[in-house]
Amino acid sequence: MSYLENSAQPAVSFEKPFLPGTPSSVAAIEQWLATKFAEQLAIPAHAVSLEKSITSFGLDSMDAIIIAGDLEDWMGMELSSTLLWDFDTIAIIARHLFENLTAVRGQ
Repeated sequence: MSYLENSAQPAVSFEKPFLPGTPSSVAAIEQWLATKFAEQLAIPAHAVSLEKSITSFGLDSMDAIIIAGDLEDWMGMELSSTLLWDFDTIAIIARHLFENLTAVRGQ
C-alpha cells in the first residue's frame, strides 16, 4: 500500500464535473504548483524544489488557502483547503491529484 493510499481523508472531491482543460500530466501539475508557490511566497522559482518539504518554504495558512483555491479553479474540481498540509511535497501532491484525475477520466 502506498503513502497516498494511506491518506486519512480524501484531498479531492469530484462534485464538480471534469473539465477538458485540466492538466494532462503530473509534470503539468508540478509546474503549476512550483510557479504558484514562487509567486505567492515571492521567492525565486529556482528555490522551489518539487521534493522539498512544503513546510520548509515558510508557507502560512493564508498562503496555503490561496494556493489551494487557485489550484481548485485551475483544475476545475473541489479540493480540500488543507490539501497543502495533507502531503509533504509538491511532487506528492501532483501525483495524488493526477491519479485522482485519471480515475475520474476512466469512469
